[in-house]
Amino acid sequence: MAKYCHYWNGRFLQQNEQYEEAIASYETVVKNYPDLALADDADFGIVECLYAQGKLALAQEHNTKIQTKYQDSVKTSSTKYDMQTAVQQLSQDMEERFNRALELK
Repeated sequence: MAKYCHYWNGRFLQQNEQYEEAIASYETVVKNYPDLALADDADFGIVECLYAQGKLALAQEHNTKIQTKYQDSVKTSSTKYDMQTAVQQLSQDMEERFNRALELK
């Protein structure tokens, strides 16, 4: 149950704008429970928290790592369907947000 508690604690903390604590909970999920169904969402939660804190460079760096991880998994996947997960789509949408934020600077 701890793996789920870490994830949902991260969500709760993120919603209450306690971003550093949320990141810590999400990182616990990503590092300790990488096979958990919610691990990818926790990984993207880190991006969202960094973005909300205005740490755009760190958020973009982490988001790029997520996209690279997905590209690598598609290359090694034996599935016959080329479908995006929700986290992949969110990650791509976030990349567009980064690009818009950089244009405004």
